[in-house]
Amino acid sequence: MGLRKLQLIAGKTYTVSVPKQWASRHGLRASDEVHVVEQDDGSLVVSPEQVRESMPTQFTLSIDKTTRSVDEALVALYYLGAHTITMHASGEFTKELKARIRRTVTLLTGMEIAYEDRNELRIVVLLDESRVDVHQALYRISLLIEQSLASFDAVEPHELTMNEDETDRLYHLAVKVLSRSIENSTILSSAGVKNLYIIPSYLLIAKKLENIMDAAYDAGMLLHERRARLSLPDFVDYVKETLEASLRHLIKHKKLPYKKTRRRVYESHLRSIHRLKDRQLAMYLGLILRYLRDIEEAVFTVSFSRRMRETVKKG
Repeated sequence: MGLRKLQLIAGKTYTVSVPKQWASRHGLRASDEVHVVEQDDGSLVVSPEQVRESMPTQFTLSIDKTTRSVDEALVALYYLGAHTITMHASGEFTKELKARIRRTVTLLTGMEIAYEDRNELRIVVLLDESRVDVHQALYRISLLIEQSLASFDAVEPHELTMNEDETDRLYHLAVKVLSRSIENSTILSSAGVKNLYIIPSYLLIAKKLENIMDAAYDAGMLLHERRARLSLPDFVDYVKETLEASLRHLIKHKKLPYKKTRRRVYESHLRSIHRLKDRQLAMYLGLILRYLRDIEEAVFTVSFSRRMRETVKKG
């Protein structure tokens, strides 16, 4: 929209005008407030104080057309910022379909079934996205992973299942907030991410954390089924310490690039896994290592980008 000159008011405050077309498009008038967020690179993002949704918040679904993908449809609408989802069926909802819907609702924080009859369901989402800290959600997932790995000596299936379900809830919550942050600077600021350009890396980290939990769940259930214990204590310590180091580096917004685990250390654990006689267990543990490496690389990308932008800003 071009360059704007700073104006000095009363010798104390700098002001800058916003384009009239932009103000009109967002229904802004004189004396209305706008939200200003400073990015890591020093730039400012200006948005209306009461952000007007670019997407509708009320949706209607025909179950007859979305029966097979109702789970995915609910998750997608949750990410889009839906407030109300009304589901209709030409006949009655089957018992199996209702069970699938309820299962999905329990995995999406803030989502509840507000109304139900034989051929209609109304779901509402009661969540203030501006109060969600993405860093805390990611860190809580890492703690759940640690708990699951620590239980490999005496696996409790119920505990593993609870950890996996809670991880799914936190993962969907993080993805929802990160997705909404792209179009809403208020959410971006409160989420603690600070800049749009690193959102893809955060989404990747969230997904890989969920992947690690899935693999840990499968490994734990396999150990329980075979009444076995994991004979690789160093592996568990390595995963816990690496998760802790990488996420703390991310959360504290450290300016120096993250130092990834040395390649030889990673390969040493990989060789130990390959020596296991149980090939299925080795596969699950190998996946955990691979996803952990992906997280380290994503954290390095975020920290390196921050460092470069800080360098450019200082000139």
